[in-house]
Amino acid sequence: DIYVWNIETQTKISHLTGFHKGSIKLLKFSPDGDKLISFGQDDDNSLAIYDWENSKLISTSKVDKSAVLGIGWKSESEFVSVGQKHIKMWNLRSSSVSSKRGAWGKLKAEPLLEAVFRGNICFTAGWKGKIYPWNGTSVGKGIDAHDCCMSLAPCPKDGSILYSGG
Repeated sequence: DIYVWNIETQTKISHLTGFHKGSIKLLKFSPDGDKLISFGQDDDNSLAIYDWENSKLISTSKVDKSAVLGIGWKSESEFVSVGQKHIKMWNLRSSSVSSKRGAWGKLKAEPLLEAVFRGNICFTAGWKGKIYPWNGTSVGKGIDAHDCCMSLAPCPKDGSILYSGG
């Protein structure tokens, strides 16, 4: 079960249930806050997208057999999931969601921990300390940022700034 809480009144304002059968690993609101995406820990790391204010399930999909480690919303209908062995670019159209797998090209794939959009470019945090820019399903040259895994955060005041910590 998923609950959305009003922290000031300490009351539940939404209860989302019925899709995930096991535990839920990740939750993230869409940019305008109207949708909530969840990733479960079933065999396919399935996702569910909700209109949380109306307790309505919008769409579901299997994601990948390997663990999902991060999610980044680009818009109300586009997002990216990253994980141990995947990066997928997703599109939500009405009640249907579809994905395209990212291509590493000549680079050696590595687990990805997080995804953050700055404009149309998706920046991902690599397990080995690199920041990878993705334009659609194509990866660009990695930026040597840290010696090991890291976190990414966008600067809310300046679209050209991205924070990393590792």
